[in-house]
Amino acid sequence: MKYTKGEKVLIKSLGNKIGIIDDEPKETKGKIFYPVSIDPSQQGPYYPEESLEKYIPPKPVEELLKE
Repeated sequence: MKYTKGEKVLIKSLGNKIGIIDDEPKETKGKIFYPVSIDPSQQGPYYPEESLEKYIPPKPVEELLKE
């Protein structure tokens, strides 16, 4: 299992929108699908694992200015 419930991910098929894994994944025809919501008040649809990417928050501006 690549992602866990509550983890933030990028949904590549939606232009890298940020979503949250809602529940455990389901396997269909050898592919893993995760339920991902963009709006926390609604459970979202399932997306294939290959269309998701781990969300890595950007560095704070203060830290970038020090570089």
